[in-house]
This record gives sequence, structure tokens and C-alpha cells, in this order.
Amino acid sequence: MTAPVRRSLAICIACLLLAVVPARAQEVQTILAQQVWWVSGVCVGVDQCGFCSASAGAEADKEVSLHVSSEDEVSVMAAGKTGTDAATLAIGSHSFTLAGPVDDRFSAAKADAGGILQAMQQETGATLHFDGDAATATYRYDLAEFPKAYAAMLRACRRP
Repeated sequence: MTAPVRRSLAICIACLLLAVVPARAQEVQTILAQQVWWVSGVCVGVDQCGFCSASAGAEADKEVSLHVSSEDEVSVMAAGKTGTDAATLAIGSHSFTLAGPVDDRFSAAKADAGGILQAMQQETGATLHFDGDAATATYRYDLAEFPKAYAAMLRACRRP
């Protein structure tokens, strides 16, 4: 048997073996768990994840959580906040409007995402207030762990 024939045969056998090896289950996994910020994604291996997000609950109400996705989408999940159509996220001297709610999610405009992410990596805290209701509480988020969470999310969920 010649070398090219052996090589072709080896490639065919390898392809057949790969076809019968069961694929790893894709399931949500914790990528990083810190005191305030955690990162999760749908993973098939180490640093082979998709649909990643970094999240933190507000200090006083963990049900009002701040999320950043690996697609640089910034949003707040707030069940039951249907009496308002926007929220204001303040980070340092910057304020950003989050529109919504859509399925209990208030989302930042794509054009604001870069500025929000930059501010979140530079500041130590953020506040959120739902617009149109003076009685609504102000929600506070600790950003000290965010740079590490964001880096872990980007490492695990690389974009093509």
C-alpha cells in the first residue's frame, strides 16, 4: 500500500470514528462564581462556550439583576416593573437609558454598550432607577469584581 493510499485510509477511519463518538452535552455551566458577579454559558468544553453572560443582583434586591452578554448587550432583568417604560443606569458621571420592559428586561441601546462596558470596568459602583416613579427605590450594584468577570466571559465565549 502506497503512502498516499495509507494516508487517505487513515483519514477515512478517523472520520468514521469521530462520527460514532458521542457529542458532549451542551448545558449551562458556571464559568466563574464570585461574591457579587458570576459568569455562565452553554459550554461543550473548557473555554468553548456560547451564550455567555456576566450577572449581578442589586445589593438590596437580587431580583433586579444587571446582565452583560458576550455580544456586548447590557440589560437589567426586573420582574414586575411594568409601570415604567425606561430605567436609568448611572455609572460614575455617566448616565444611560435602558428601554423596556420586554419580557421583564430593560435593555441599553447597542450604541451605548461600549460606553457602559468601559465605565463598568473603571468605576466601583453603579445605580439603577426606574423612570417615571418617584417612589421607586434606587438599586445599587458593586462593580469591583466586574473586570474579572468580564475577562472570564470573553475568554470562555470567544467570538468567531
